[in-house]
Order: sequence, then C-alpha cells, then structure tokens
Amino acid sequence: RHPHSGHQGPMIPGHEMVGRVVESDSPDLPPGTLVAGAASVPCWDCDRCREGRTNICQRLYSLGLNAPGSHAEYVAGPARSFVPLPERAAYARWNGTAPIPVWTANPRFRLSRGGNRQVNAAIHRIAITQWRGQGAGHDYIKGRIERGDTKRSAIRALKRRISDEVFRRLHTDLAHRQPAPLEDAA
Repeated sequence: RHPHSGHQGPMIPGHEMVGRVVESDSPDLPPGTLVAGAASVPCWDCDRCREGRTNICQRLYSLGLNAPGSHAEYVAGPARSFVPLPERAAYARWNGTAPIPVWTANPRFRLSRGGNRQVNAAIHRIAITQWRGQGAGHDYIKGRIERGDTKRSAIRALKRRISDEVFRRLHTDLAHRQPAPLEDAA
C-alpha cells in the first residue's frame, strides 16, 4: 500500500515525461507532436481549477501514484496537461533554462524562475557537476568567465546548452524507439 495515494497493487512508476502524441481529440496536439507532461494531472473542470488553483484540484491525481506513470508504454491525460515542444526553445521555456532579458534594450539575460522546477533542478545539478569536474563543461564555464561573463551568467548559459543536448537526445531516442504492438502492451 502506497503511503500517500493509498494505492494497492502493481503500479507503473514515472513522472515528468516527454513523448509523442499517439491519439488526441485536441487540435492543438495532433498525433506526432512532441509533448512534455508533469506528474500532477488536474481535472480542469472543478471550481478550484477554473479559478486557476490547479494544485488543489478536487480530483487531482498523480501519474506514477494514482495512475500508470511515464514508464508505461502509453500515458493518457487531459490535453491541457501536456505542453507541445516543437523546438528546443519551447523545451527550454518548459524546463526554465530559456534566457529572459533583464530589460528592454539590455543585452544581458537573467535566470528564469518559471518552468518545471524539478527538471530545472536536475539540469542545474548536471551543470554544477560539470563545472566542478574536468572536461567540456568546466572548460565552457572557464571560457565564458574569461570573456567577461559572471559565474552566474556562465552557469545559466551552460544550463541552456545542457537543455539543448537533452532535447536533441530525446528526439534521437524517440526516433529510434520501436513501440510494442498494441496487443502486447496490456
């Protein structure tokens, strides 16, 4: 028995997912669209959801706790719970590594406080690990600082490079993935 959801029995774990739409009733998410989804799935219909307080939705459920998670062959949920990622810039906005201008007409950028905080935290840990070790990440930060960037700005730029690499690898993995036949998926 899961201590938070109360679920008993086998459950497919996983949350914070990226995948391709297989079937959809939404014109915004046609089949084949690359999308990202979070673990929490609100109903979008209750009073709290209509007020924009989806985090306290009366029928909120979590993938991997109350329903099969991202390790399942297919995941279902309301279209509004998935964000299309047609390009790496959209992925960077979703994970919070897209640069935000400090103000108009200023060439400097600041860190985004938006986006999926769990994915952003993972990318941040990767960036800090690369910066502290020896190799390409360390050399990249060192080079940015030598060219006049602050340490914070150099780390932000490395996080964006990591985000772009993750996006590239997600596309590569999805392109080479062979889905199981539907009769074997159950």
